[in-house]
Amino acid sequence: MYKYLVTIIVFSLAACTSDPSLPQYKILDKLTEIDGTKYCEILIESYSRETPKEEIEATLEKLIQKLNVDKIALYCSEEAKLADFSESYRNTHPEAVKCILGLYQDHGLVAPAY
Repeated sequence: MYKYLVTIIVFSLAACTSDPSLPQYKILDKLTEIDGTKYCEILIESYSRETPKEEIEATLEKLIQKLNVDKIALYCSEEAKLADFSESYRNTHPEAVKCILGLYQDHGLVAPAY
C-alpha cells in the first residue's frame, strides 16, 4: 500500500512543477457550460490587481492551452470566488473583492466590475 501512496505523491508533485514558466496555480473548478464552452476557475495566490495585465494574460493564455478550456476566471484567494458569486458574502467580506482578478476569454482579460 505504501508503494502506491508514494507513487501518487511523486506524480502529483511532478505535475505541479512540470512547467517552470507558469506560477503555482490551483484549479478551483472546471466545467462545460450548457453551450459547450469549457470554463475553469483558477487560483494564483502570487498575483494581485497590481500584477501587470500583460503578465496575467500571458499566463492565462498558456493555461487555456494546457487545460484545454475556452475561458478562465482568475482569483488570488479562495474567498474571492465566494465573493464573486455571492452578494451577501461580498458585502460582509469586502477585502475578498480585491482578489477577483477578472475573466480571460478571446485572448483578453476583462477586469471585474467591482
